[in-house]
Amino acid sequence: MGKIKFHSGMDQNGPGDPAPGTFDSPNNPVDNGGSSPGSSKPVTVPSGNDYTGWNWEETLVGVLGLQLPSRNDVTGQRWTAINFNSPGGSGLYRIYAAEWRAVSGVGAHKDTFVYLNPGLLQPGGIWDNYFYQPMQALNNATMSGASANYTGVQLDPRTFAVAGAAVQGVQDFYNRTNTSFQGLSDAVKGDQSAFKGQAGDAFSQLMDNLHQAANSAYTQMTSPNSYAQLITDAGTQSGNFLMSLWNALAGWTFMLDHTPLGAIYQSLEDKGVITAAGGGNYQLTDTHSTDSPFGDLTTADAWLAVEADAKQLWLQSVTSALDQPAQIALNSLVASFGKASTGAQPLNPPTLTQITPGNPAGANPDTTGAGTPNIPDTGLGGPGGAGDPGAGLPGGAN
Repeated sequence: MGKIKFHSGMDQNGPGDPAPGTFDSPNNPVDNGGSSPGSSKPVTVPSGNDYTGWNWEETLVGVLGLQLPSRNDVTGQRWTAINFNSPGGSGLYRIYAAEWRAVSGVGAHKDTFVYLNPGLLQPGGIWDNYFYQPMQALNNATMSGASANYTGVQLDPRTFAVAGAAVQGVQDFYNRTNTSFQGLSDAVKGDQSAFKGQAGDAFSQLMDNLHQAANSAYTQMTSPNSYAQLITDAGTQSGNFLMSLWNALAGWTFMLDHTPLGAIYQSLEDKGVITAAGGGNYQLTDTHSTDSPFGDLTTADAWLAVEADAKQLWLQSVTSALDQPAQIALNSLVASFGKASTGAQPLNPPTLTQITPGNPAGANPDTTGAGTPNIPDTGLGGPGGAGDPGAGLPGGAN
């Protein structure tokens, strides 16, 4: 195909990736690649307790409750949209343009315009949920101090701090109570104590049992590990988990091929089709040629080849920049939670001494068989006896 007065160039939109909600509504039908992608749905997280194989999106969906689709859903849609012999004014983000006349300098106008697929820029779409929504949620959750906002994730480290402080209060209570009952128990056992006899012994044993109960609870909650500290540590690790994911995502953004558009540019640059022009812009290496390692750039087949290569670059960047950090962070989080759950076990009650109440009747056993305790003779006699206190009194016996 002859091309007379041919000229071509890269995008004129300025550097940077367009955000969802921009360049997403074409003014006219797109000739090639403009079909709407499928609806975004969260990746299916593997069942069971084996987390060792979870990748980036499975970790963010399974732990944080985010809505990341599968990476294969991202690459399964078209990344470019192409118009041939367009009247212009598409309303889309332009990547490449070529114009020429097919017969002579005054012949019929021909052109090819390549755009970023508007389906990639739909709010709530596959790419939005894979990249922009997690970025916003993690950024909010890793802000410092009172600026942190955890509404976008199902993991709030502050809840562990509250629980840890509550458990620490319980431990402190048992520690204070343990000391108090120990002191009371020691006091009633001493020679100077006013608590004597069976009642004193019972009270002393009661204080000792209360001391044993409080001491047992405190010891179990603090040795070998403090329950409160285990919970607090799990909260600290939760914060570290969120920060690790954020750092991985932020580091990924420094790679050109972390987005579909960037991966397209990376592919073209790797094959020598374009070169950096500074300020995040690119220019064609040869503006007078349509030939490239991908084929004729004015054809749909060439851009399908560019897409295929770009998608492989993007998948490799996901694996190298996101999967390993996510797995390391998840393993640390699971270990921390596991330590808290196995360390903070239900308390076992101690074995306490049975307290036997005093028996006043038992001190004076019945020796008469009359069913009543035998009362010792006091020398005063019983009623009408020799020791009758009424004897000799007026009205008494004479």
